[in-house]
This record gives sequence, C-alpha cells and structure tokens, in this order.
Amino acid sequence: MGDTTRTFRPPKSRLQEIDQSSRRLRPWLPAEQLTRCSLYWLPVRSSPMPSGEKSWLMAFIDRLSVVLCDGHKLRVETFLQYKTIYPDLLDPFLLHAPDLLPVLGLFRSPGQNLPKPPSQDQLDALASKKKAWDFNEWVADYSMWFVEKSAQLQRELFLGYGGLTILFMKPDSKTAPPKLPDFLLKNPAFQGRDVEKLLAKGSALTDGFQEKSRELFGVGLEKDPQFRGLRFIFPMLRVAEFFSAPVEEFEKWWQVFEVFLAESPADQGMLLATRLDLDDEVAGILEQMRIDGLHYPGGDR
Repeated sequence: MGDTTRTFRPPKSRLQEIDQSSRRLRPWLPAEQLTRCSLYWLPVRSSPMPSGEKSWLMAFIDRLSVVLCDGHKLRVETFLQYKTIYPDLLDPFLLHAPDLLPVLGLFRSPGQNLPKPPSQDQLDALASKKKAWDFNEWVADYSMWFVEKSAQLQRELFLGYGGLTILFMKPDSKTAPPKLPDFLLKNPAFQGRDVEKLLAKGSALTDGFQEKSRELFGVGLEKDPQFRGLRFIFPMLRVAEFFSAPVEEFEKWWQVFEVFLAESPADQGMLLATRLDLDDEVAGILEQMRIDGLHYPGGDR
C-alpha cells in the first residue's frame, strides 16, 4: 500500500481527525462529515502489511464477523483482486485454488469500460520496445470470489497485499444445499468424498448476489464480449466514492451488501463502511481487544 506515515492526512473535505468523543473507536477513524453511511479508516503502513498490523486486523475481523454473522444474521463473502496475486500471492493462490474454488468477476471504477485487446500497431510498438508494457493498461480490475466458505483461511492467506475485499450480506435461501438421503450417502460411489461439502459448493454457485450485482453495476458493459464471463460486478469503492457517488449509485451498493470491508491502497489503509449502526459494537470489540492486550501497532491507546 506504499510507505505511509501513521497520520491520516486526507483533503479537508474528506475524513477529519476524530474528536475526543470518538476515541473509543481508535485505531479506526470515522468520517464524521459523512452522514449517509458510517465510514471508518484504518491506517496501514505498507504493502505487504506489517505482521503486527495483520495480526491485529485478523483478530478484529474475527470478532467483527461473530457480531455480524451471529448478531445481525449476515454471511461473509471474500474477494481477491486479480492484480494483487502476482508475484507474492501466486504460490498460495495456485496451491489452494482447487479447494477455494475462485470464480471470476470485476470490481469496476465509476463509468469504467473493460480494456480492449491491443491493436496490431500497439503490439508492434510493444515488440519494438517503443512502448513500455503496462499491466494495468491492458488488464481490468478483475476479482476472484471464493465459493468455498473458509473466510478465516482466506484472510490468513491473502490479507495484507492490498487486494482483499470482504462483504457481509444477507443470507440467500437458494444457496442452501439439498439434503441427501442416508442410502445415497452410504453408496460406495460416494465413499471417501465429502459429498456435503461438494453439494454446498455447488449450491453456493447459484448465489443471487451474482446476477443482482451484474444488473446493478454492469450497466454499459452488456455488449462487451467479456460481460457474459463475469460472474459478478461490484463498484470499486474508495474514500472519494463515498463522498462523491450520486445518490442513485450510492443506494445501489446497499441492495447487495450490508457491510463493506476492504483494503484500499489508494487510501493507504483499510475501509469499513455500513449503514448499520455499529459504533457501539465496534467500540465494544476494540475495548475488549485492549483488555486482552491487543493493541494496533499504529497506536490505539
């Protein structure tokens, strides 16, 4: 995420330094001028994320997940930006991909179109080295959604490299796997295989958020040949988008997810956003972490 100082210095029209009454939310800094949702920012010094910051953040997300999944009856879905896989995450990604079952989608900046394949003239310029190869110019902000529900393992593997997004959504009843009768489970053809896990993955692939997100955030891409291959499309959200997005776009976000938690290299940290009233619950998590001796290296005392 680039070398940063530990002090957040956004433009004056963006996040402001928290006042004394909000110290209970440290090390998260709330965007107090933003009224249409709650937005919190956590500073991250560099990418890869320092081990102390990652350990603290892992513990925080574990506890937040319990609050949101058990208390608010949400479920968690994990996404990894394709551009962050190479080179640091390539080996763990390839090693675990058969079990995690990643499927391809897109995180899209406002109005962004998908890059077109290079023309012959552009290929010639690249071949002759008249033009430097720029990965970002030719590759869209593709993302991998992990169908396998092992969110904690996915965080352990991929958090800290600038590309992890965690969305908490309402449950989708369509994804409940069917119950097989005992006589089928005892069939020799199924022995040695985790049939229930296979059924769960197959059912997860029918998750309604995929088509819903394509309808909401794929407007303008429908005629692109790549569109059909994208299982989901989400907005690329950074601090600026929370302040500048038109109301109609802002309202679309919350039709698909309830809580947004993501690494944001552009903002040099982590973003946590929701329209739920989570201040007290987040403050409670942070207070208990301090009691347990867990302090964010960036400073939260």
